[in-house]
Amino acid sequence: RLNEQTRVLSDVAQAGITRELQQAVAGARRAGRISIVVLPLLLLFSLGVGWLFVGSISRSITRLTHGTRAVARGDFTHRLEKVGGDEFEDLAMDFNRMTERLGELDQAKQDFLSHVSHELRTPLSSMQEVNRLLLEGLPGDLNERQTRLLRMNLDSENRLSAMISRLLSLSRFDAG
Repeated sequence: RLNEQTRVLSDVAQAGITRELQQAVAGARRAGRISIVVLPLLLLFSLGVGWLFVGSISRSITRLTHGTRAVARGDFTHRLEKVGGDEFEDLAMDFNRMTERLGELDQAKQDFLSHVSHELRTPLSSMQEVNRLLLEGLPGDLNERQTRLLRMNLDSENRLSAMISRLLSLSRFDAG
């Protein structure tokens, strides 16, 4: 009787183990089918995220490239958009500060050239006029040596005046 009960118990345990094993195999098959479906989806998802990431970096670098080319052409008003909240936004803010400062320096240079040129022209014109009057003999006759020195002085004044005019033209050209 004990043998019979042991055999029955063994058969029941064996049936339970077989059932559990069959359920485990069925679960493994379901997991395999789910993996076959999920794996390509995950692969597509990671490719999409990678594409978005690379695209974002590429757009930021393209904007920076356009900005640096604009500055190289002398356009100090060009500003970069601050988007993303990442290192590229920090770079855009630094770029914008740099172009603003370059614009200020360029304007200061133009103002300085214009002011200096104007301030040099006024006394130079007075000196040229005095030399012309002296050469015309208005205050009295000049000897040949005095006349030669005044002509040399007037020639130098004319060269200086031409340089100042070119400087003013260059200043205007730089200003657009």
